[in-house]
Amino acid sequence: SIPPSEIDTKQFVYRALAELETDISCMKLYNKPELVKFIRNSLIAISKASGPLHYTELLPYDQHHYNGIEVIDLCAEKCNITQNSKVLNIGSGLGGPARYLSGKFGCQVLAVELQEELHRTSKELTERCELNNVHHMSGDFLQVGQHIRENSYDCLVSWLTVLHIPNRDQLFKLSFELLKPGGIFYAEDFYKISHFTDEESRLLREEVYCPYCPDMNTYKSQLKQAGFVDIVVEELTEDWKKFTTERVNQWELNKTKLLNIHREDTYKRLNGFYTCIRDIYAKGHLGGARFIAKKPL
Repeated sequence: SIPPSEIDTKQFVYRALAELETDISCMKLYNKPELVKFIRNSLIAISKASGPLHYTELLPYDQHHYNGIEVIDLCAEKCNITQNSKVLNIGSGLGGPARYLSGKFGCQVLAVELQEELHRTSKELTERCELNNVHHMSGDFLQVGQHIRENSYDCLVSWLTVLHIPNRDQLFKLSFELLKPGGIFYAEDFYKISHFTDEESRLLREEVYCPYCPDMNTYKSQLKQAGFVDIVVEELTEDWKKFTTERVNQWELNKTKLLNIHREDTYKRLNGFYTCIRDIYAKGHLGGARFIAKKPL
């Protein structure tokens, strides 16, 4: 294995990865991709399109998981993150959680993101924040992760990312291998409460790019099979229902202001995605939870 700083990630762009990236880029949230347009427009609106930034200035725009920095602080507490920690963030998006963890706690973070444009933008923003402890890597985690040194990370964290990766056996096995003995796996993710309708399955597959969503017992069993112990699951479904409903309400309440900052197509695409997620939760078949597991000493 070689250190991540020495990896040429271009070697991992092969046909299957290109197909996966194309599939995910079809999501309303990522198409064009909307998140990049959203943050660039937002920074223009506050006269921060270029030049130095402090990571806290980005917080209103770069936290696209549920409940923002509150849950990152909770993650840091549960994973015992300190300035001496090495953190691996998969599905790092625009890099918001990675920058926040490093900026607040002083830890090292390797942020891995599949979407090239999200990766480039997140790297640029991190450089503008002068956060030298955050390193960005572009590629499919299941591929690039095989070239990261094993037993190197104190925790592996993700927010709403595992749902995009159907090969859970490979994902959890790789995560286990990269963690140090005693390291912690932390994921906020979907799980299936009960049988999805055909339309729900289609929406999850085509709009959310969630091709596989196991029930909670299966999820825990897969973690255990990979070697993890002390598996803890914290139920978040009702909280996420409330969050996704309020997000749509606020988006529509602030429509005029948002349209002054963003073009109508960006507003419509993001509003459509947020509404889709809210409606899926409302059906009662999709759940959300915090999964925490430990690699034995």
